[in-house]
Amino acid sequence: MSRMTVVALAAATSMLLAHQGVASAESAPDAELARSGGAAPGSTDEGHAGARTRRSYETDSSSESDSKSKSRSRSRSRSRSKKSKNTSVKKPSSRSTKTSSRKPRRKRSREVTATVDVGVGPAFYAFGNPLSGGALLSGPIYEDQPWHYGLRFDAAAIIDYEFYRKNRHLVPRKYRGMFKPDTEIRYAPAAVALIPRNIYFSPKTKNTGVYGATWELARLGLSLVKTSSTRLSVGAGALLTYAYIDSDVFESTHFLRPGASVGVELGTMFSETWGMSLGWDSNFYLPQNIGGSILEGDDDDALWHVGEGFLMIHYRFPYTTKL
Repeated sequence: MSRMTVVALAAATSMLLAHQGVASAESAPDAELARSGGAAPGSTDEGHAGARTRRSYETDSSSESDSKSKSRSRSRSRSRSKKSKNTSVKKPSSRSTKTSSRKPRRKRSREVTATVDVGVGPAFYAFGNPLSGGALLSGPIYEDQPWHYGLRFDAAAIIDYEFYRKNRHLVPRKYRGMFKPDTEIRYAPAAVALIPRNIYFSPKTKNTGVYGATWELARLGLSLVKTSSTRLSVGAGALLTYAYIDSDVFESTHFLRPGASVGVELGTMFSETWGMSLGWDSNFYLPQNIGGSILEGDDDDALWHVGEGFLMIHYRFPYTTKL
């Protein structure tokens, strides 16, 4: 083969290779376009249309994603607003819980007006045991000097039907049946116990003198008969008595005993303010020997009863307090 022939073959081979490279370069975009859904290769207008379609699809998908993101943000904002509303609703409940945990307020006190009766007058005392030794009253003190003297004080709240009608809520149910139009109950509160009911101031008229006092720790009275101006009542109370018995016949005695009192009283009111009463009380004590210590009480002549007659002037006035 000649030299010219070799050169011609080489030139032809290079031209063929160059033509194949251009063809592959042109077919690559067409293949890529075909993969993405574009037009067939060789059609320029169809390629532009496919590009526009892709752009519109991408625009639509982006708008859809934007709308979805906006709707999500709106739903989130709505949920946040609901949560905030729920939180705002729950706050009063927490306050109400705190309020319920607080201590309940006390009821306001009401003004109540009651009638107070105060009485004072002379009293006569018999330090003797009843129905002992065949006599109505007997004992060393009574046999030496039958009567001793002093004063009697009385203070009580008057609870009548008018008070019950105005203050029904203050009276326990079990006692409400006791109140009738003519009923009057006398009640002495514990504060009255600080004031002595009886004062003994009885010097010797023979051989025995008595000095001391009796405190009525509690008392309850009930009217049996009551008219517009007159009443007949009974009462009972708890007592504490101290009396110094000074005698020339037997040894002096410090009489100190708790006791109980029962009595009857007849009273009348001259007006709504002033009145008078007279009555009798029998005061019973634990026995104490006369002339002995306060720890001794087994003697036959031990003192265990003091009789008391009294006459008192009464004064009534309204008293207002809060309950």
